[in-house]
Amino acid sequence: MLQDACSLYFEREKRHLPAGYLYYITDVRYKDLLRDSFLREGMFEYSRESRFSCSPGILITHSSLLLHEGRREITLLFDSENDGWEREFEAIIRKLSVHFPQWEEEKFIYKILSSAFCIEVTTARGWDPIAGYVLKKERSSLRLTFMLEESFLPIFPCDPELHSFTSSYPALRITANPDAWLYSYSWLSCFLLGRIVIRTRVKGIRNVQVYNHLGRVDVTKPFHLFGYETRKGAWFAVGNYEMSRKKVISADLELTWEQLPEDPEGLCSYYRAYGLSIDNDSFRMTARYLNDYNWYPVTGESSYYLFSSGIGQAPLSNGRLSSVTSFSHICTERMPPSETSEEEYDYHIGTRSGFLSFTLDAPAMGFGEDIYRSLFSRDILRNYRKSA
Repeated sequence: MLQDACSLYFEREKRHLPAGYLYYITDVRYKDLLRDSFLREGMFEYSRESRFSCSPGILITHSSLLLHEGRREITLLFDSENDGWEREFEAIIRKLSVHFPQWEEEKFIYKILSSAFCIEVTTARGWDPIAGYVLKKERSSLRLTFMLEESFLPIFPCDPELHSFTSSYPALRITANPDAWLYSYSWLSCFLLGRIVIRTRVKGIRNVQVYNHLGRVDVTKPFHLFGYETRKGAWFAVGNYEMSRKKVISADLELTWEQLPEDPEGLCSYYRAYGLSIDNDSFRMTARYLNDYNWYPVTGESSYYLFSSGIGQAPLSNGRLSSVTSFSHICTERMPPSETSEEEYDYHIGTRSGFLSFTLDAPAMGFGEDIYRSLFSRDILRNYRKSA
């Protein structure tokens, strides 16, 4: 049984400039043949009013678009398998330069690309438009970049009722802008898409899970990072569901400390009585990633200072400590994406992937609790003998 039938109309409106100079397509419309027309003497009769705009485009759904929070930058690279569209693009500029002789080539490119598309993403209230984007031509490819500020709604997985599309992932819809300076179908109709590369960069994620030897930590209030474990080998693990579902190249982690020593010499003064030459840069950790139930050192730099003398700075051996430590460019490209659902995402002995861990490797005394007890007992006995 026939369910749908429609016809497409490619309009060339001469009054729409600059397309009118080139006799190019200015809009694509469709007509629903089953609902908006009737058959009379073997002919379909229709009126212009029964046609509806039907901007061609592409809909992309992928786990890379799971971006709920933070400042989100999305870049899509569209690679073409042919160069026909490039020749058409260059021909357009040559033709237009006859009508706009005072314009440079860069201005033509900007005018054509800056308003080429309408972009929307799936959120909890439907298809939300993207206000601004940057589209660049790179040889045979097109690079599309846009930014979502922290105030933008979370990108939401597809809902059939809201988005008329079903997918367990969010979706991005890119269509030809009917109000563009030059309708993009004119120069993209022969673009043979070979592949799409999606890259995302997110800053300011706070919805993280942290674990140590005590179990899962409540990150909404201050906590002991290593629990009550103070020895060398103390650890904590951290993960984020959105990150776990992606092929992540690198990650940054920022810690904000409370109750650090306020002494101008930092930990150098704090541990001086221990007699072990402990200072700010004595405390180091090793970063590992989880893969197939096992922990492996991250590639590249895997050892990090636990404390800092300033954001992005290594600690001065005897300087005042910063309240913020940043671990930057933690290489996670070998950590495979997790297939766990958001409801089941957590860390336990049966977790296969999706988490990073940090283990205290130095100094040998850890945070010195064992030495502190020994020194404390010694001093108590010494003071007792003096008073006896």
